[in-house]
Amino acid sequence: MFTCKQTFFALVITVCVPFLLTAQQADESARSLFHYPWLHKHLPVSELTTYEGEKTKLFEPESARLYVFNFWFSDCPPCLNEISWLNRIEQEFKGKNIRFIAISFDDRETHSEIIHHHPFSFEQFYLDRNEIYTNQLVMGFPTTVITDEKGTVLYSKAGGAADEEGAKKIYFLLTEELKKYSNDK
Repeated sequence: MFTCKQTFFALVITVCVPFLLTAQQADESARSLFHYPWLHKHLPVSELTTYEGEKTKLFEPESARLYVFNFWFSDCPPCLNEISWLNRIEQEFKGKNIRFIAISFDDRETHSEIIHHHPFSFEQFYLDRNEIYTNQLVMGFPTTVITDEKGTVLYSKAGGAADEEGAKKIYFLLTEELKKYSNDK
């Protein structure tokens, strides 16, 4: 026969342990929800198309040592807010064999109008929205991805800042990551 104390502990274990496991599983799911699926894997994009219709291959030998991809679109205030900071990063790393690529799903007319008002010095490419989502290239907008010369994702950052101070923090974060991978201390 069980004592009252034993019965209590049996009840606690029976009721609480399943909830603890569920909480742990929920925590793991939340972490994987924001985990970039291509981190330490090859980015599943080998060719891009400019807004002028020209195709360019990525990860060609001798093309670049690092690639910085920024996924953005015109109706995304944080995307637009970080453009000037991304331009600054490109200027700081000019001559370091890094290719800076901006990818948007905006149509040509919208893209042209936005670039006119928000000059963006990265190479500009179009990629269909369905391809972006199907291949899980973004975990939110904007998404910035750094790859090595073979296309292996070294770093990713999803989301942006709606204010200037937040965009500046993202600038410093991305700058530090690029310094680390470009050996530019």
